[in-house]
Amino acid sequence: PPARGTNEVWVINREFQPQTITVPVGTTVTWKNRDQEEHTVTFDDGFSNMRLSVFDATANYTFTVPGTFSYYCDPHPEMTGKVIVR
Repeated sequence: PPARGTNEVWVINREFQPQTITVPVGTTVTWKNRDQEEHTVTFDDGFSNMRLSVFDATANYTFTVPGTFSYYCDPHPEMTGKVIVR
């Protein structure tokens, strides 16, 4: 497969990779589904729920404030990740 881009999180084998990403304020993070099943990026505080319905589907979010943003996959809640924005 192609190399993962700088502000990308891939879903592979029911895992977010990398599980934690640190970015500056104003960065757009892209999640890419590299699995053969549907996943979501659902933030714990409810501000976004993005669907990754098929292989190679992508979702983007631009982080405009600093903080730590934890998320999980709705159909697979054991899948968790975190974006740290500085």
